[in-house]
Amino acid sequence: MTIAAARPATGRKTARPVIGYWTERAACRAPGTDPEVFFPASDTPPPAQLSAARQICARCPVQVRCLEWALHTGEPAGIWAGTTPAERRILRNGPR
Repeated sequence: MTIAAARPATGRKTARPVIGYWTERAACRAPGTDPEVFFPASDTPPPAQLSAARQICARCPVQVRCLEWALHTGEPAGIWAGTTPAERRILRNGPR
C-alpha cells in the first residue's frame, strides 16, 4: 500500500510506503520488549530466542499484517510474525 505525500521542496506528490499505522500497534514495540529477540545472529536462531519471539508474536494484534509485509518485501533477516527467514522463503517459494 502506498500513499501520495507532498515533497517539501517542490510540493510534488511522491509514493511512499505506509508503515507506521500497523507497526506502532505491534507487540514487539511494547515498552520493555527487547528488539534483539527478533534479530538473531543467524537464519537459525537458538530455540530459546525463537520461542521468546514467537510468544510475543502470538499475542500481537497485527501478526497477519506483519507476515504479509515480510513476505511482500522479501525480508531477508529477523523474525517477523513468528517466522524465520527460512520459513518465509518456503512460504514465498514453496518447499524445495
